[in-house]
Amino acid sequence: MSEEELIDLSETQQAVEIENHDEIEEPSPGDVVAKTRIKALETELSNDTKKLKETNDLKDDIKNMVSEKEDEIKLLQDATKIKAEQSDKCVDNLKIEIQHCIPCKNCEKHIVEAERWNERLNDLTSQLGDLQNVVLEHKRLLEESQCMVAELNSQLETCRKQERSAMESVVKLSADKTCMEQEIREKDEEILLKGDEISKLSSELMEMGNEMNHVKLQLSEYSSRIDVLQLENDSLSSKCDEANKQLVCLSDLKAEVQDLLGKLTEKEDLLKSMQIQNESDQCKIKVQEDFKQQISSLQDALRNKESVVQDLEQELAKLRDTVTNETANTEVSSTFSLSRNEELSRMKDLEDSFEDKYTKLRVVAVKLKKRVTELTQTLEGERSKNLAEKSELQAKLTSLASHAKTVQTLQSEVDRLQDMLEEQKKNQQQLSKLLEAAVQESASKKFELATVQEDLARITNEKNNIEKSMSSLESSSADTDVLRIEVDKLQKELKEKDVLIETIKEEKQKLAEQIDGICADAKKKSVLSLEMADMEKSVSKLTSELSSERDLLKKVRQELEDGRSSFTSLNNQFKEVEGKLNEKERVCQELKDSLTSTKEELDRVQKKCRDKESAIEQLGIQLERQQAVTEELNIQCSDLAAKQVQTKESGRLQVEKLSRQIFQLEEQCSSLKDSHKALEDELASVRTEFENYKVRAQSVLRQSAKQEERAPSSGTVHNVEELEVEVERLRVNISTLKENLQQTTSQLQASVQEVNLEREEKLRAMKQVQISKESCSQAMERQHAAEERLLNVVEESKQAKLQSDMLVQCYKQQLEDLKATQQKKIVALTEQLETLQASITNPVPTGENDRSSSIVSGPSPVTDWAAQLPNATHSDPDLAMRLSSLHREEGEGSESVDSFPSRRISVTSQDRRHELVPLDKLLSSPTYPEDDARDVPRSNSSDLNVDLLQSKLSACESRAAHLTALLSEAESDAARLSQLNTVLKEEIRRQQRSEERAQHAHNLEYLKNVVVKFITLQSGDERQRLVPVLNTILKLSPEEAGLVETAAKGASQTSSGGGWGSYLPLPSWTGS
Repeated sequence: MSEEELIDLSETQQAVEIENHDEIEEPSPGDVVAKTRIKALETELSNDTKKLKETNDLKDDIKNMVSEKEDEIKLLQDATKIKAEQSDKCVDNLKIEIQHCIPCKNCEKHIVEAERWNERLNDLTSQLGDLQNVVLEHKRLLEESQCMVAELNSQLETCRKQERSAMESVVKLSADKTCMEQEIREKDEEILLKGDEISKLSSELMEMGNEMNHVKLQLSEYSSRIDVLQLENDSLSSKCDEANKQLVCLSDLKAEVQDLLGKLTEKEDLLKSMQIQNESDQCKIKVQEDFKQQISSLQDALRNKESVVQDLEQELAKLRDTVTNETANTEVSSTFSLSRNEELSRMKDLEDSFEDKYTKLRVVAVKLKKRVTELTQTLEGERSKNLAEKSELQAKLTSLASHAKTVQTLQSEVDRLQDMLEEQKKNQQQLSKLLEAAVQESASKKFELATVQEDLARITNEKNNIEKSMSSLESSSADTDVLRIEVDKLQKELKEKDVLIETIKEEKQKLAEQIDGICADAKKKSVLSLEMADMEKSVSKLTSELSSERDLLKKVRQELEDGRSSFTSLNNQFKEVEGKLNEKERVCQELKDSLTSTKEELDRVQKKCRDKESAIEQLGIQLERQQAVTEELNIQCSDLAAKQVQTKESGRLQVEKLSRQIFQLEEQCSSLKDSHKALEDELASVRTEFENYKVRAQSVLRQSAKQEERAPSSGTVHNVEELEVEVERLRVNISTLKENLQQTTSQLQASVQEVNLEREEKLRAMKQVQISKESCSQAMERQHAAEERLLNVVEESKQAKLQSDMLVQCYKQQLEDLKATQQKKIVALTEQLETLQASITNPVPTGENDRSSSIVSGPSPVTDWAAQLPNATHSDPDLAMRLSSLHREEGEGSESVDSFPSRRISVTSQDRRHELVPLDKLLSSPTYPEDDARDVPRSNSSDLNVDLLQSKLSACESRAAHLTALLSEAESDAARLSQLNTVLKEEIRRQQRSEERAQHAHNLEYLKNVVVKFITLQSGDERQRLVPVLNTILKLSPEEAGLVETAAKGASQTSSGGGWGSYLPLPSWTGS
């Protein structure tokens, strides 16, 4: 029945009601029955029209929904295909990255297991989809379609959310991609710079090695020089007799030594030592000037003595003249006696003796002049030597300053390289974090893929259900056609009844006219009063019936108005549904566009990821190279450390020898001081005696001159002889004093030169010790950095292992969650089916009572299957037993293996008779060899193939067992190789120690003395001081050094020791 016909019916009913309002005549009983039947028919008509409208609306809605769902299913299928391809590509990329970046085989194994679990999940989801199709085939009611529409709307919203999240992830990936590209470029530049720096460092290390060899040669030269100096010091101890001025020089040397010992590590010591050397040179110049002054004073004394000798010669000449005069007088007079002749002979003898003495004095004067010339030559030579030494010291200072600058530049470059290495470590940590984030994103995308596949399966099931509901609706449309025929019949009956109503109205009008006529006749005729009363009673009855009919008509009008309002609301809902459909189509189009754009962007991202993978591979190769370079540097650092220890010990021994020499020199200085004081006292006494002698000689000469003037006598001759004897004695004393002065000056010069040489050697040794200390500290820092890198690599491998374990646990948890959610869905579907069956049993039109009764009366296969499903899932108790009784291999789950396990796998069990496939073949093969024999073709997706699930589960179990066996083998091999590595490293160290020990084989006497001292000493402190000496000579290992330390500490520590002086062969020296 169309809407126009319904409108015509309503208009006719309104017209009938208006006429009934206008008429107030008494109806007949046939009219009342007709009215009641008309009301019943009208109610049936309204109900039928409502049902027809609802069915038409539902048909249109279902058709639209089916078309929308088909489009959405196509879009979702395309999207899922794209997402599956993207996730597979991401998983492949992540696998490659994990293979290159994380050298851990466990991660690859867990990834393979995760992929297999995903395949198993996909199979389970497909089977669950088939089961859901079986369940959803029984949904054939109209109320189910509305629930499906709501679910589809929610799915659309979830799809939109997923697409938004995918867009956001794509944007994030693009941003991450740009960041990674920038980081890769920066790392390439850094790697190039580091390669240049590494080449520079290698060249610098070679230079440092050459310098160390040069230092070793210099140390050997210094040791030989020190031995020579010791011999010279021994010779100096016997030669030194006078050292008054040497005391000043030694005090200066003492101050210099103290300054040097207090300021070993400062550069200002060089300048101070140079100043002190300049002062010593000035002191030498002063000493030379003093010597010159002494020589000049001696020359003056010689001149005075020569003048005295000349005076004496003049006196002798006078005496000779007097003697000749006397002889002439004697010859002339010839009256002198024999005594006078004797005196003359004696005077001749005196003259002869005076001549001999004069010749001797001349020889002494010539010798003194020669000595003075020699002294002046030696002074000039010393001056030239001092100038040469000054020039050499200045050149050495400049070379030391340049060397210090080069060392500083090397240190700065080493620091910069260490900073670059730390930055590389940070970048590697960031890359590992990005890889972890990518792995997590891939896991989340896999999970989203699984959910999308589930939604697809559910949507396909819903589509099938909608098609089935469409078929049911078509069957119900046939029923509606039958109803339409009945409605046409009813409309015809209504038209007939309308005609009857019109006839009844005409009869009413006639009756009313008759009543009016009867009333008029009643007035005329009182006989008919009783009949009128009866008529009035019947009229009152008719009026009451009319009022009831009017009420019924009002109700019918209200129902019609309600139907019209519902019709308008349905029309509005239809328009809203059309608008929503248009919006959904627009959204679907937008989603298609976004999916295409995401495809393009994902292709770009994949290309960039491949580029990044290649860059990561290059970085891995460069990292391996750098690790090899760092290992070489570590070996060189160990060599440098050993050499530094040797230099330290040699420097310490040199310092000890120098301290001993300084102590001996101080003792010699004290002895020289004493001897110098004694010589000064003797010189002062000699000078006083000489002055007294001069005064006495002058007085004697004056007296003799006076006596000779008065009368020459025998007394004057005697005085002259005494004077000559004293002059000879004084000359002898002068010669001895000059010889002593020459010896002392030569000894002073030799000692000053030796002290200067020792000072220079000590400064050089100090500088070399500082350089060796710095190189050792640098080597130790590099070694610590290498150890930290190793620790970081170990921690990263552990973290990767933990991440793989966490991924496996997450996949297991997801499987369990999926099982729980699917069971909940099945329970909910069974409940919905039961509610639908209960709703079907509700009262419906007569045409469908038989069908509903048949549906209710028949057993529900869905409910039976839902009841049997838990039993089916738990029907195989061997699954749990198999999982619990899996053979745990030797290395499974262990972090380290202490022993060397052989590659033995228990092959006795019948469950694992197949040969183990290698890991690379297992990873490259798509399926396990046993899976081919157990694969069963799936013919019907709707059947519950429990045997297929069991076979797949057993295949997964065998695969897991195979992987655990391979894991145990790999772990055992890794442990064996690590232990072999440690053994080889220890053997290399032992060989290095033996080679270094061979260098000290020539110094066995010193080793014997040290060992004897260590054994014989009682105090623990002194024995502990000898431990580093033994360690450097014998090149002990750390364990042996610890044993020696404990043995040294085991001695009584209460014994009083005087430090180094307790076992050095030196007298008590306070070091002041």
